[in-house]
Amino acid sequence: MTFTSGLLITAVVILTVYIIIIKLQIRSINRQLEKRLKEHTRQPISLELINSGLNT
Repeated sequence: MTFTSGLLITAVVILTVYIIIIKLQIRSINRQLEKRLKEHTRQPISLELINSGLNT
């Protein structure tokens, strides 16, 4: 029972950290998009996602 609960707690912590990182990435993308709209700039948007398969 202790091993199972420890494994579950570890999985929850890992998923929570992953969600926080994804939220930070989305916030960064949102800031870049807002800057493009406000300044009417042609600056490229930088997308650096955790999963490299999504970067293609």
